[in-house]
Amino acid sequence: MNKKILIIFLIIIIGLVLLITLPKSNTEYSRDQTTTVLSETSIKENIVGTWLSTQDPKSIVVYRQDNTVEDIYDDQTLGAGSWDLYTDENASYNPSGFFLRTTIGSETYEYAIISTGKDSLSLNYLARGNTLEYTRVK
Repeated sequence: MNKKILIIFLIIIIGLVLLITLPKSNTEYSRDQTTTVLSETSIKENIVGTWLSTQDPKSIVVYRQDNTVEDIYDDQTLGAGSWDLYTDENASYNPSGFFLRTTIGSETYEYAIISTGKDSLSLNYLARGNTLEYTRVK
């Protein structure tokens, strides 16, 4: 009987230690932290500009204030169209809850906005799941 009580007590202690020491879900933390700082207006202000890909220096994307977008590769315009922002608070895979949609010709591209700032832009392309990193040109 004493062995059973000791084993139960040890299991409870181990469970409490794990509960206290394991990291909390950062999705909730990130969403709470991000939404207090970010708004659609601040994201739009940060996105507007010319962005150079950090993965491919020939790739440039220009997001304009009038919600037009231009995709440039090796100094040649590949396409032009429009862009807009939308939110999805139920999207647990995107802590900011903000998304970017671009339409160029008949193609629509959707991105989760990972981060946006004065000099950097990080997007997750939803169709493939790859992350695109940009630095501001002007």
